[in-house]
Amino acid sequence: MKGLSDEEREKLKAAHDAALQRDPVLRQNLENARKALREAMIRIDPSVQTILEKMSREKPDGKRPPEAVGSPGMTKLTEEERQLLRKVSEQVKGQRELEEAKERMKSASTPEARRQAGESYQLLIKAAMLKADPFLGPVLGKLGSREIPPPKGDH
Repeated sequence: MKGLSDEEREKLKAAHDAALQRDPVLRQNLENARKALREAMIRIDPSVQTILEKMSREKPDGKRPPEAVGSPGMTKLTEEERQLLRKVSEQVKGQRELEEAKERMKSASTPEARRQAGESYQLLIKAAMLKADPFLGPVLGKLGSREIPPPKGDH
C-alpha cells in the first residue's frame, strides 16, 4: 500500500467497507479467519499475544476497554453514563433520517464528502439522542460534543 496515492487508498477502503457492509456472510468469514490466524500465531509464539492485544486494543479477556468503544472520550464517563448512552443510542438506531444519513456517508465518493457526511450524521444522531432523552446533554458534553440545537417542533 506504500506505493498508492491517498485517493487510491481511499478508493480501496471504500470498496472494502462496502463489500463487508453488503455481505454479512463475507464479514463473518473474515472475522472467523482473523480469529483463527490470531490463535495460530499465539500457538506458534505465545509472546505475540501482548503485541496483538496492543494492536487490537483488547484486554486478555477479549473485552474492549471503554475508550475503544465509540469516542475516545468514553473513558470520561461513569459506567452509568455509558449505559445510558448505549440505551438511548439503541432507542434511536434505525430512525429513517439516521439511516439515510448513514447511507450518504457510506456512498460518499470523495474523502471530503465522506467527512462532511460523517459530521452531519454525528449531529443528527446526537440531536435524536437528545430528543429521546433531554437529560443526556451533560453526558454528551463530557464527550466533547458540540452544542446541539433542540430538534425542530420541540419547544
